[in-house]
Amino acid sequence: MEDLDVVRENSEANPLTAPVDKILPGAPMHFAVKFEETRNPLHLNTGPARLRGAGHITFEGACIGFDGKFGSLRWLRKNQHVQVPESDVLNVQCLGRSVTFQVRTGAGALQTVGLTSPNTLSAVRLAARLPRQQTEAFTVSSAEHTDFHKRLDALSPKAIAVPVIVGINIVVFIAMCLSGVGLFAIDGNAVLPWGSNYGPLTTSGQWWRLATNIFVHFGLLHVALNMFALYSSGRTVERLFGTTRFVVLYLFAGIAASMTSLLWNPAINSAGASGAIFGVFGGMLAFVMNKRNEVPQSVMVEHRNSTVAFAAYSLFYGVAHTGIDNAAHVGGLLAGLAMGFVLARPLTTEARAKPQPRNLVLSIALGTVLLLCLSWPIAHPGTEVAQTRRFDLLLHQVSDDETTAVKSVTSLQQRVAPDRLNDQQVASALSSEVAPKWDAIYREIAAVPLQPGDRNFKLRSLMLSYFDARRQQFSLLGRALASHDAGLQAQSMAKKDVADKILSDIKAEQIKQH
Repeated sequence: MEDLDVVRENSEANPLTAPVDKILPGAPMHFAVKFEETRNPLHLNTGPARLRGAGHITFEGACIGFDGKFGSLRWLRKNQHVQVPESDVLNVQCLGRSVTFQVRTGAGALQTVGLTSPNTLSAVRLAARLPRQQTEAFTVSSAEHTDFHKRLDALSPKAIAVPVIVGINIVVFIAMCLSGVGLFAIDGNAVLPWGSNYGPLTTSGQWWRLATNIFVHFGLLHVALNMFALYSSGRTVERLFGTTRFVVLYLFAGIAASMTSLLWNPAINSAGASGAIFGVFGGMLAFVMNKRNEVPQSVMVEHRNSTVAFAAYSLFYGVAHTGIDNAAHVGGLLAGLAMGFVLARPLTTEARAKPQPRNLVLSIALGTVLLLCLSWPIAHPGTEVAQTRRFDLLLHQVSDDETTAVKSVTSLQQRVAPDRLNDQQVASALSSEVAPKWDAIYREIAAVPLQPGDRNFKLRSLMLSYFDARRQQFSLLGRALASHDAGLQAQSMAKKDVADKILSDIKAEQIKQH
């Protein structure tokens, strides 16, 4: 265990593990490894080879042998043995269980090979056994990375906020599951009581939803992917900014993402930490690209490229698939980028020696002003937008009102036989208890006019026709029973058929909108 502790200390301090061969003499000649997927095959003198999955590396004199299943298709892979001269292997890196190195191919280019060892000690021994030759560019880049990580470890060794935020999200999701919301397929309406960002409710005064929705998720896969992304990258970003500044960055980006979502689609019911997580990546991009933060060029390029690639892929995926709130992603990314430039401090002892509360307060004040500016068009909509919001909110309420109206019909049907109600009594109940409920819903919808170009214009027209047919159905039925008029009863049945047909059209329109 003593040797392993020495290995761990050196591998964390220096990703190249330069002194490893001095503390681990007599490295073995045979190593079990798992090759990482490579995008392109290695073009060796013996021909192209793809390194995939479990295999072995063996040192055979002046050559290194790669043994494993090689091939593009899993079910067609065959056992192969490939030899590479040691002189063609260079730029070895070791970090934890991962080992990467580059191979000089037959075309003279350098291609990277990545693999994972069963444990850290095995990885260090393998790295110690591989050739130590390095290109000049790699040497410079490695030195810059080593210096950068030493400064980061010395100034900010721990990340406290990210595990806490992940824990809060998991606890909230468990509580949602225990309440019966569901584990995988979750109804959006079931998430509303937990604080999702539903435009009609948020803009009607429940502004707290702009923040609470950051901690609410639609299902196990949703929360698992978001928390994995946050935990994987968030800890590094927290150490770059410091815990307090990271929390400010995270919350600012999350709320800004919620506002952007509302501006883009006021009727959407959104939830999840992805907008805030995009803000974390935006903050990282802002930090590494700002020269005053003294981030080495190679480190800056690495983080810049990976962040841009992540954002581009995620946004493209959101465009190609329905149900993804890309507006929140864009809003969070831009908010994190802006706040990141304001909150970032150089990774130097001098810059981190003092807490600088004044700068932090100014940053929070600036963020608040930006959020207020973003909230202005949300809180002060035009006439047409306000009418659309009223109708969206009404849609949320109509479902409960219709349920009450249907229950009044069912209740009356259940009372007829036990209470021995005659036709006159049933007619009176229809006129005083049932028809007025359907009429009230019709009047509520009619009181919210929409312009022909409004996205809900057709839905509103269908709903008006539906509730008008329902109120006439029960009004005519009451009159028919009171007067024993078969003609009125036939008209009532005709209105019922019309209402049933329109109801199917309403459902189709709602599916089309979503």
